[in-house]
Amino acid sequence: MPNGTMFGLAAEELKAGRAVRINVMGRSMRPLFRSGQTIELKPIQPEALFVGSVIMARIAPERYAVHRILEIDGEHITMMGDGNIVGKERVHSTDIFGYVECTERHLRWARLWRRLLPLRRYLLAVDRVLCSLGHPQEHN
Repeated sequence: MPNGTMFGLAAEELKAGRAVRINVMGRSMRPLFRSGQTIELKPIQPEALFVGSVIMARIAPERYAVHRILEIDGEHITMMGDGNIVGKERVHSTDIFGYVECTERHLRWARLWRRLLPLRRYLLAVDRVLCSLGHPQEHN
């Protein structure tokens, strides 16, 4: 199912106040979320919008992403995937539909991971090699 269709359906469920479970696809949120891992998106709540939280947002017509908030500037949110070394998305708060409720431990790891951005290219390369050795199906 195309990204826009699947996430469009998820957005409708979230707007109706219902949580949805989806499987992570790709590497954009590695190493903290792995491809194939199931996550639960909950309908967005104002208290869920803080730097470090993981949100689902429409980034363009028919395009959505589940990425981490880097910056909040009024009604505009800048987000980026944990597995990305460049490429940020800037969205309006009305384009945010859901969030992943993360544990405090996860959020601490995410803060550390953010500070490692200058080294992320190398750390992700090591992660890909280790994954391909131990779990080839995760090498997506």
